[in-house]
Amino acid sequence: MILVKLVLQNGLALHLTSSTLNSLLNFNIYLIYQLNYQIPTGGTICLAILADLILLFFLVDIFVVKNNKMNMIFSPYIALMLTFASIIANNWLRTNFIKNNVISLILLIVSTLLMIIKLIIVVYNLLVIGSSSSDIKRDNGDESNQKVNSTTKATTAERANKYHAKSS
Repeated sequence: MILVKLVLQNGLALHLTSSTLNSLLNFNIYLIYQLNYQIPTGGTICLAILADLILLFFLVDIFVVKNNKMNMIFSPYIALMLTFASIIANNWLRTNFIKNNVISLILLIVSTLLMIIKLIIVVYNLLVIGSSSSDIKRDNGDESNQKVNSTTKATTAERANKYHAKSS
């Protein structure tokens, strides 16, 4: 089950993240060549949309999807960090700070912090909440087994009494 979470789900999430990034790149091309936006303006619009998508994904990932089935998905954060690092590496000028490079740096820092927060939450859930919930499940299972066993014993005794009453 762990391999399914780590390989399959992270692979799908990585593919969806790269598809989203490709769609935003195509949207940037559309803004520049079809709607005649300036190159920095189109890039700023796409980075703003991407920032909104990052925050939306994090909020949904942490607060809405609270089940244990998706808690080990980290590849979108890694893909975003690599994307922003490559934007900064290819376009960073020490003498001239372009606003899109600064926005990319901020988004790199935010993506890294969100991944660290997600990692802390996952480790906390596995160590603290995971051990206490398994203890609760074991206790409940023992009590329910005792109830079933006592009910079965009572039912068996009643049947034996009825059988003996009919035969005598």
